[in-house]
Amino acid sequence: MHTRRTNPGSRSAAATITSLASLLAFTACATGDRWVERLPDRPDIAVRIRYEVIDLGLEFLPPSNWPDAHVAGGCGLGDDGTASFTIEHRFPGANGQVVRNAQIQVYRANSGHTVAAPGSIAGYAGRVNSLGQTSGSSLFGNPSGTWVANTLRPVFVGTDDSVSPLTDQNAEGHATAVNESGVVVGFRDGGNGLPWGFPSIIPTMWDSATAAPRTIGPSGPWGMALDVDRSGNAVGFVQINIDGSFATAGWVHRTDGSVAWLGSDAEAISETGYIAVNDHPTAHVYRLDGTHVWELLPLSPGEGAWSHVRDVNDAGTCIGESNGRAVVWSAYSTRRGVARCRDINRIVSGLLPAGVELTAGLRLNKSGQLLCRGVVTSANGSIEEPHVFLIRGLSFIGL
Repeated sequence: MHTRRTNPGSRSAAATITSLASLLAFTACATGDRWVERLPDRPDIAVRIRYEVIDLGLEFLPPSNWPDAHVAGGCGLGDDGTASFTIEHRFPGANGQVVRNAQIQVYRANSGHTVAAPGSIAGYAGRVNSLGQTSGSSLFGNPSGTWVANTLRPVFVGTDDSVSPLTDQNAEGHATAVNESGVVVGFRDGGNGLPWGFPSIIPTMWDSATAAPRTIGPSGPWGMALDVDRSGNAVGFVQINIDGSFATAGWVHRTDGSVAWLGSDAEAISETGYIAVNDHPTAHVYRLDGTHVWELLPLSPGEGAWSHVRDVNDAGTCIGESNGRAVVWSAYSTRRGVARCRDINRIVSGLLPAGVELTAGLRLNKSGQLLCRGVVTSANGSIEEPHVFLIRGLSFIGL
């Protein structure tokens, strides 16, 4: 695991912080290799942020024929800095070929090390709640813990990194998120099996790790629940038929049972009721009641420009990707219904290992810590591999 920090410089006026929360509330400009931040309510005060970038390892990305990146590219970032992601494990197979295997990994900020979830023979990570619990799917198999080949089960991962299959062992599926009450959302097999071609899958909620699954959201042949807040409001998407053509539509399923349509997929929901929505090629933020808050502008707007949002925190700040770069949209930089993004590569300029470019922002928490995907290119340019990076702000340094 690779870690790089900025040079702290003079710390006579330093005030220690543990996150990027204040950074995301600032209006920033680059001055050489240092970021100068000015408080919006005190423009006379400028501070410099000291950063830390942690390389969590090689990320597993599936073949292009997999059904959705929400499963294979699943990950999470808790408010305490706990991160879950899907790592690629490689080992020699028959005839000398290299076998690629996906496995749930959990980084515990309090211990500073990454562990493989026990019992997760192969699997895919989901989101992390503020308690450090996470979800996902695994070849863990049935409740007795025996391995079932080619059987992907939704699972719950505790703070002790134990992996427990959810109930309804006759159905395969994936758990994308879990809230602080233990409510889990994701999807389950609709009855046709999961051959990872074009399955029938149903947006699902488990009211606890031992509860029977129940269907949520609007009906459709193919859909997922992607996130759930502390109260049990869930968001996701479903495939629909429009004039003979299939398309996806986002939705929010509220605790009162009502459902509202939002863009082409509703990606994430915060505890304060912000919903991150993609409506390709644009991205937006809505409120729980369906009110549009702002549009998330791409980097260098123009023909062919695009934005894709992946997460939103309690302040309404979002993270995602635009034009192939990892970006954040600060809730404090919005004007007239739009939010402009900042390239995360510029924020951590000089801290990334050689040959690394951050291509997607994956998750952020209410403290402003960031989880990103970066492409690592070999020195001769012949190999490009995806890694997961955790970015944290460590301290203020007075200027």
